Amino acid sequence: MKAILVLMDTFRYDALELCGGNADLLPNFKRLKDHCVNYTCHYAGSLPCMPARRELHTGRYNFMHRGWGPLEPQDDSMPELLKGNGIYTHLVSDHYHYWDDGGATYHTRYSSWECVRGHESDPWKGLVGPVEMPEIHAPWNPEGIRKNYVNRKYMPEYKDSTLARTFDLGMDFIDANHSEDSWFLQIESFTPHEPFVNYPQYRRLLPDPLVGQASEWGTLTSKGDPLREEDTRNDYRTLLVECDHEMGRLLDRMDRYDLWKDTMIVFTSDHGTLLGEHGEWNKNRQPLFQEVVHTPLLVWDPRDGRKGVEDASLNRMIDVPATILDYFNVSLPENMLGQPVRKGSCEGALFGYYGSYVCCTDGRYVYMRSAANPDNKPLYTYFLMPTELFHRFPAEKLQQLELVPGRPSTKGIPVLRTEGLLTMPPDFMYRYGTLLYDLFEDPKEERPLPVWKKDDVSGSCTIIEKRMEALLIKLMEEADAPEEQFERLGLVRETGEQG
Repeated sequence: MKAILVLMDTFRYDALELCGGNADLLPNFKRLKDHCVNYTCHYAGSLPCMPARRELHTGRYNFMHRGWGPLEPQDDSMPELLKGNGIYTHLVSDHYHYWDDGGATYHTRYSSWECVRGHESDPWKGLVGPVEMPEIHAPWNPEGIRKNYVNRKYMPEYKDSTLARTFDLGMDFIDANHSEDSWFLQIESFTPHEPFVNYPQYRRLLPDPLVGQASEWGTLTSKGDPLREEDTRNDYRTLLVECDHEMGRLLDRMDRYDLWKDTMIVFTSDHGTLLGEHGEWNKNRQPLFQEVVHTPLLVWDPRDGRKGVEDASLNRMIDVPATILDYFNVSLPENMLGQPVRKGSCEGALFGYYGSYVCCTDGRYVYMRSAANPDNKPLYTYFLMPTELFHRFPAEKLQQLELVPGRPSTKGIPVLRTEGLLTMPPDFMYRYGTLLYDLFEDPKEERPLPVWKKDDVSGSCTIIEKRMEALLIKLMEEADAPEEQFERLGLVRETGEQG
């Protein structure tokens, strides 16, 4: 038995529709769909990048306990569990956050791993002098953007791109090991994450790009300029075409080596991105609309042979590691919340950013609960590994530490607690407020349903909101959410106690 997980960062669930429904632009994803079960109601959970990968390892939500960070000592890791049960595990990735302070401890869970350098703001190549780069509006990370333009000098052709080099390594592993048994391969591409840098042989398949515009950064697009915004969308679509080319290389090897008979394939993404929908771009600073949290999941399981079908059962990122462990007949850890997707629909899916919205869906309704108070408190970070994104925790925050008793989510191990760290900017929660949508009647989430507001003297909310609020509380309790999260969101539990 063998398994291949392909994870492409920021890959939207509606990729084909984004390309005008033109299957000729993405023929290999059509090939993959024809050979897989297409789970049409799959959701991200803990966003963005590294929180999602912690879910991929542990099968547990983590965004209510801490923000971006490494695997913790109490975490069970899916690839490490496979390794401990005699299955060889290999990672190839250009996701450079694995080598940041806040991404450590993930790649070393595999039997072996290979990294590809140079995507986005990876501090890869050293160049001290000036770097030629276009004017970028409202720069949010000038040093990071500079690093990207340094890196680009060393990737002049498509074969030099991080996407192509990552799949080169994945294909090398398959070529060397296709006749062996008991292995798991994770091919993980940071593409199509921004910047939406692409190459002429693929870009020419879409309308001509504007000259001299830095439209590939998405969130830095000049809003209000329709031509430039559409140029950004075409840059993203081009990356989907490039991803399709690489998927074709994998499918060709599945055919060449007749791997379909004994090799599971799983294709998914950590999250999507906004490309102007709702008047918003990218992620992190907007509500978690469908374009961000409704992600693709395609699964070929040679045990049942289902292919070319759609399955509308509700499932989540936390179900992916459970699905892979189940395939190899490895027992799931006791506190893993995820379940194999072949077992059917779950009751509800949680998703959100640490310190921001906490959301849920039952497959029809989506409920995004905003903080109850302007200060977005109380909020604490729970950890043993004191790193975040590019940094170690600030020393002044570590001076405020307290050791708190262990919980089910920490296997009873006491952990450290300090004031909330690395939260997403909370301002957009107050700009939008609590949101409720009916996806059956309003799939594009353009008409929010009425919700109770704190200053509403009637104190009433709809039956739908009451039901979704009850589901949110239940899912948060199952995820062992800290007590103060209920208070932060103004959620009153059945006991009558708030938080």
